[in-house]
Amino acid sequence: MLNQLKQRLKSVDMKKHFLSLLFFVLFIFVLKAQDSNPPALITDRPDQTESAAIVPKGHLQIETGFVFEGDEANKIKTENLALFTTLFRYGINKNYELRLGSAFLQHSDKPEQGEEVSTSGMAPVFAGIKLKMLEEEGLVPEMAFMATVEIPGSGHEDFSPEYLASDLRFAIGYTLTDRLGLGINLGGRWNGSDPQPAGVYSLVLGYGISDKMSAFVESYGFLPQDESPDHRLDAGLTFLLMPNLQIDASGGIGLSEISPDYFINAGISWRIPE
Repeated sequence: MLNQLKQRLKSVDMKKHFLSLLFFVLFIFVLKAQDSNPPALITDRPDQTESAAIVPKGHLQIETGFVFEGDEANKIKTENLALFTTLFRYGINKNYELRLGSAFLQHSDKPEQGEEVSTSGMAPVFAGIKLKMLEEEGLVPEMAFMATVEIPGSGHEDFSPEYLASDLRFAIGYTLTDRLGLGINLGGRWNGSDPQPAGVYSLVLGYGISDKMSAFVESYGFLPQDESPDHRLDAGLTFLLMPNLQIDASGGIGLSEISPDYFINAGISWRIPE
């Protein structure tokens, strides 16, 4: 009995030491993030417009969240849920970053009559790069080029395209005032289902409400060659909890017949100190 009591006390002491060590490590991370005077945290979420900024050299930035879309047409209610829509960004140098990401997807169709049909699984993993082309100076905007491809066979078969899917776009950023900024994306993407690319565009206005909170409103869309265009509108907020930690929330509506009726988005972004 005495030996059991000693073992329990020893176990409790070990847990206390482990928790103390964990809190100490987290405390060091917080101090380092505050004392090192890190550059501003610029993310590629929650809006659809990719920023022209590059993650600082030697830093890993993790941006994750969820997206829910709802639509109803032809007496069928369709819902799409993307969980852990995670993007890893790593700064190689001041002009170059690596990108890797994926998500867990769930698609369901609910007819007025009949059984619900649902599919879930991992989305294909995508990998890419972002290259800085121009720094903002006077009337010259900040500009970057981004290229991503989906890795064949890396996702659930119901969500994996038959052919190679890719996305190429130019990201442009311009400072209008001390608090107002403009972002533009122009490019094209191949969905992997057919050989013809679809045009991609986005336009976002961001406003700094305070040093920690910002708001944005955005218009974006996809322009297939042989199908109807898909235009959407969204808006949202971001809040900086720490210099390297941000949360966000947004929502929007579809403006075209083939667009979802509505969608919501929320997540968190964390840049790990070097």
